[in-house]
Amino acid sequence: MANLSQSIILLLYIITIVYFVILGCVMLAQRGNPISMHGEQVAKQRMTRSVGIFMFVWAFDWLIYLTPCLLSPSTWCPEYDVCLLVTMMLMTPALFIVMHAIVQRQVNTLRWVCATAFPFLLLTLCYVMIPSSQYGRLPVHIASVLNVLFIIYLLIRHAKGYRLYVQRIKSEYSEISGKEIFWSWSCFAGFAIQIIVFLFYEYNWKPIAEIFYWALSIINAAYLCYCTCRQKPLDIDSVEEMTKEEDQQEEMPKEKNEEKAFYAIIEQKLESLCEEKFLFLEPDLTRETLCRRLSISSTYLKMYFRSRDLSFYQYINTLRAEYAYRLMQDNPDMPIRDVCELSGFRSQTTFRKMFVEVFGCLPSEVKLNKNNP
Repeated sequence: MANLSQSIILLLYIITIVYFVILGCVMLAQRGNPISMHGEQVAKQRMTRSVGIFMFVWAFDWLIYLTPCLLSPSTWCPEYDVCLLVTMMLMTPALFIVMHAIVQRQVNTLRWVCATAFPFLLLTLCYVMIPSSQYGRLPVHIASVLNVLFIIYLLIRHAKGYRLYVQRIKSEYSEISGKEIFWSWSCFAGFAIQIIVFLFYEYNWKPIAEIFYWALSIINAAYLCYCTCRQKPLDIDSVEEMTKEEDQQEEMPKEKNEEKAFYAIIEQKLESLCEEKFLFLEPDLTRETLCRRLSISSTYLKMYFRSRDLSFYQYINTLRAEYAYRLMQDNPDMPIRDVCELSGFRSQTTFRKMFVEVFGCLPSEVKLNKNNP
């Protein structure tokens, strides 16, 4: 019976390694996606390439798990702990590279990963040099705790990167439903659960725990690849341009009278173009398009929105929500879906969210009040 269980586990390990290799090849082959802008294509390739590399690291992780089982399938050996330390060292920095690519932050990534992997490498070397009988499984326990602490630290860093990414897309796009990266938190949650399950069966090994860990790995890998393929990243050229704009903004003169006068001109142009000519009804309206229509610098428009404590996304979608409200008042029998489309929204979720933010109620409640005065 024991040999049968061991054979099943070995078979699952082999299947999992092949599965991760296939996913890695598929992600690295994602180069011909029909993306209109070159900058978006570059950002997409960075994401898929990072996920592909992560899949190969994950396959190597399972290969390391497999090796001691083949060498010593029934008894524990010191080499097994060394292998576990190496996998802990590799997986967490690899996940960081993926999340860094998703939020499109590429500064000092390699240097940071090397510094991150060093403590895990040091623990591995110490365990190789120190006799196992002296400390037993202590290095594995220490590495496990450090890995959990590092995941928490990585969550904090990702929270900052996530916030900056959301600010970027809301400053550039009026529709962000395909560019939102909230799914990255689900990836973190799945990975954290894997770490917890791993620690559980390290301290109290049971076959069901190992099978559960295997199932989580399969699901998390598929989910990460699926979300990455669907993701529409922010134009990498606009990210670099925004960074330059922020640098230039500090050098610009800050004369209040001229600034107020210029902001008044921008506001007048916005009212004429957006509120009178209904430019906001274009579903794919971007800040760059609006700047061309207004014939003003993108930097000044961004400064204008900042002075009003608004983002481009909030400004355009507030106008859309107000237009939708007028549509429902004038056409009480019009379906919510038609109101959403005619108001410039591509997503009903975004429509409901903005409507609640502007009016404090759902669109269906407005129609109900209109039909039942």
